[in-house]
Amino acid sequence: SGGDTQERDVLIDIAEKLRIAAETFSAFRTGKKLGRDCLTLRQQALQMAEALGVSDQRVSAA
Repeated sequence: SGGDTQERDVLIDIAEKLRIAAETFSAFRTGKKLGRDCLTLRQQALQMAEALGVSDQRVSAA
């Protein structure tokens, strides 16, 4: 349904922002744990998006 598509898009957007945050945090010695936490959350968001029916190709592009 349309709601699922919107939810998937939001999750993919969140995942992209978490990827950027992880890279930013990882640049600082004190931010390594935050970087790992962001990557873990990103993976969870992508898994949720995939569970809503996103194609593997769309998830890989995120």
